[in-house]
Amino acid sequence: MSHGTGDTLSQDLADRAEQTYDQAAAHLHLRPRQEVERFFGSGELLEPGLVLAPFWRPDGPLSPDADRLGIYVGVARY
Repeated sequence: MSHGTGDTLSQDLADRAEQTYDQAAAHLHLRPRQEVERFFGSGELLEPGLVLAPFWRPDGPLSPDADRLGIYVGVARY
């Protein structure tokens, strides 16, 4: 599962991102890590857990700003 987050943005930028999507009739609701983690319920998160997208099993060097991409990624086993 992947889900957008505002954790890597200022509140102002997160609000503007949601407003921009709303104007395009494609609702966006950015959630903090704790809320995204709840979607997995009783599932067992596989390594490396719930992480920002670039850190999900990277196959090469990461860019210096990899921690700014506001998308959490995780896979769980049920």
